Amino acid sequence: MGIVEEVGLDASDKEKVLVDLINAKKQLSASAHGNVAAAETSDGQRAQVQRFGDRGGLAQIEGHKAQLKTKENEEGKHALLKADNEYELDTVARGSLKDPKDSEFEANNKRFDFKLKPNSQTKSEGEGTIAYNDKEKGKSGRYAYTIRQDGKKTDATLSAHDIGDKDEFAQSLFGRRSEKYHCTGQLPL
Repeated sequence: MGIVEEVGLDASDKEKVLVDLINAKKQLSASAHGNVAAAETSDGQRAQVQRFGDRGGLAQIEGHKAQLKTKENEEGKHALLKADNEYELDTVARGSLKDPKDSEFEANNKRFDFKLKPNSQTKSEGEGTIAYNDKEKGKSGRYAYTIRQDGKKTDATLSAHDIGDKDEFAQSLFGRRSEKYHCTGQLPL
């Protein structure tokens, strides 16, 4: 039998919970008040998140800061992530977002543009194209993907070669006859 960790729990305050790891002689606290939640260890490490209405929030941990803002405009539904006032990622979802044929997704930052265009999607399988543009290196590509889920097992394939601007029929034909990258993942039983 392995080592048993003794744990103490104090949840008497409705806004703060204390967990004592007795064997390790450490304490963790988690609290929430209004739109702010925080967690802190006995050695002073702290993480905090704050929500700003329904349009974003701020997270801070060990001197790092990340901000998330959401907005909707004529281009689509955006989520802008900014980390440490240095790294930015703008994501946008366009179309009905209910029918894959008229939906698409993009993610852009200083260096990369990514685009995902589903052709079909159900709860258990989907297929479409994924594209990238590396603005720094002047490289780009467009690849066909498929993904299938059966219970706890998920299979995904990605074409090994750029499919260019082929139409849906050519993409389907190319996807069956070309080399592909394949990945399988399975949740433990």
